[in-house]
Amino acid sequence: MKKLVVVRHAKADWGNDVKDFDRPLNKRGMKDAPRVARYLSEKGFSPDLMVTSPACRALSTSEAMAEVFDYPIERLEKNPALYLGAPSDLAEAMDFTPADVNTLYLVAHNPGVSHFASSLTGNHMVLSTCCAVICEGEGAWTDFRVVNWEMVRARDV
Repeated sequence: MKKLVVVRHAKADWGNDVKDFDRPLNKRGMKDAPRVARYLSEKGFSPDLMVTSPACRALSTSEAMAEVFDYPIERLEKNPALYLGAPSDLAEAMDFTPADVNTLYLVAHNPGVSHFASSLTGNHMVLSTCCAVICEGEGAWTDFRVVNWEMVRARDV
């Protein structure tokens, strides 16, 4: 069974006068990302591949999570289409995932991640910051069908 984990980046710092792409995580975001990763790791959801938006807040979330998973930072795959990407961009990233990857992480932004997770599960979802939707499914990545799913919120772990 394949595992897909769709993650909305952790809480960003809105206090700086920087471009949206360059917005960093705030203190809460820096605490939430590793906390959610520890929870996911304990449940057996360590990544074989992590694909992330290259925007600062998403990349920082991915790096913090990777550290918990002992996933090499240099193996983070930065996909520019995931920055403000539509659900079709996340689906395309999944479609290009190698067959030998059993657990895939996609780290991106709203509203794309919420719409994508909703389309996968058939349930309307709005992902809060540092929220993950874990999907277990059957089939190849190109025809992934969700069998079980769970939403994990930072505030709940």
